Amino acid sequence: MREDEAFEDIPMAEVRARIDEAKELNNTKFREAALLTAWSAFESAARTLLRAEQPTLKVRTTSTVLIKQLFGYGIIARTDYDWLRKATNFRSYVAHGFEHKPNQ
Repeated sequence: MREDEAFEDIPMAEVRARIDEAKELNNTKFREAALLTAWSAFESAARTLLRAEQPTLKVRTTSTVLIKQLFGYGIIARTDYDWLRKATNFRSYVAHGFEHKPNQ
């Protein structure tokens, strides 16, 4: 893909399909694959929500910035923000091949 090509989010039907896939993966003990599949659905849905609320906002950003934007524009509550920040760290461990220890 060229650097100047536009990225497009997956349609909401695909978001729902990925959530279903993540549930199946989790049920069959493929938890890391489930996490990454669910996270991709979350990010796409979150960008869609942000664009609906703030059409001129640049939303092709990192997970951390995306979560801050969701909170900053009142789309998620503080408790959701805190939970998602922790989940982002865990997702990063998995996505980048690091071992996650419970005290991290």
